[in-house]
Amino acid sequence: SGRIELDKRPFELNELVGRVVASVEPQAARANLTLSLRAAGEPVFVDGDAVRIEQIVNNLVGNALKYTPAGGRVDLVVDAAEHFASLSVKDTGVGIAPDVLPHVFDLFMQAPGTLDRSRGGLGIGLTVVKSLVALHGGTVEAHSAGAGTGAELVVRLPRSAPAAALPAPVVERGDRRRVLIVDDSDDVRESLRDTLEALGHDVVTAADGSGGLARLLELM
Repeated sequence: SGRIELDKRPFELNELVGRVVASVEPQAARANLTLSLRAAGEPVFVDGDAVRIEQIVNNLVGNALKYTPAGGRVDLVVDAAEHFASLSVKDTGVGIAPDVLPHVFDLFMQAPGTLDRSRGGLGIGLTVVKSLVALHGGTVEAHSAGAGTGAELVVRLPRSAPAAALPAPVVERGDRRRVLIVDDSDDVRESLRDTLEALGHDVVTAADGSGGLARLLELM
């Protein structure tokens, strides 16, 4: 709706992506998935809202883990050209059919036969990603050779000028909270998570009471 205001400051992309990967490694291990990160060989500074960029990375990695069967892998690569930084999230999962690929960023888009209720949500996550990337002056693309072949999502963001390459300050958001959502509805959990993350909060979820207690203990 155009009401998001970015708190843009220089931050280092390798470090941010590394934090996200570390936070989801337990989830990948439980799902018997291999999760890897290949950082750029140099510091990659981006002038942006670190909270929103972290939300983008969490969404892309979460989707990749969700739609990759046990024994598969999710690989992240941070790279940089002269003017743009890039992040690739590539998986060996269910893939994207050719007729669905042009519409993966559409609001409420769900692919029949792949986004079943046990794994799917409301179809708003990638729409949020595209909007947040666009607000940063960047682009996001989806690539897949078809169903069963995996997928790759690539985000490109403008790099900071060398003079702006300063240590990233701590993001100060007085109303930021850590939130645990426990709900047995996949759609409700994802909708609440996306809404709260869009407000700048850190969110974890569980599908039942015992799972919620386990996540709570992990956070303590």
